[in-house]
Amino acid sequence: MYSSKPNCTTAVPETLLAIPTCKGCVKIPVHEIIRIEASGNYCIVFFGEHKKLVVAKLLSWFEDKLPAQSGNEMAFLRTHRTHLVNQKYIRQQLPGKLLLFNGETVGLSKRRKKQFMQSWTNAA
Repeated sequence: MYSSKPNCTTAVPETLLAIPTCKGCVKIPVHEIIRIEASGNYCIVFFGEHKKLVVAKLLSWFEDKLPAQSGNEMAFLRTHRTHLVNQKYIRQQLPGKLLLFNGETVGLSKRRKKQFMQSWTNAA
């Protein structure tokens, strides 16, 4: 599945995200991440095919590491205090939530709606 190494200080290409876990470091292709959900001091990283990884990191850590600018590459958007979403997986914006291509819905807070709409329409 993903390569594991005990040391997360090695250089990683832009397309991979090195996530430290209790069993070492897991390198994950960024384009495979659908969304990240905060749960207290942990985050749940969701991938395709209903795979997920629980990590002892805050959502802000992922927000700093993942690309936020759109262009030719994917962008991750903070849609709620508990969610960071890969914009290429967003299918539709509904009142107060987002529908993803995998059928899941994610909350969209009133406070972040304006910023989300600007980023999402610029990427289209």
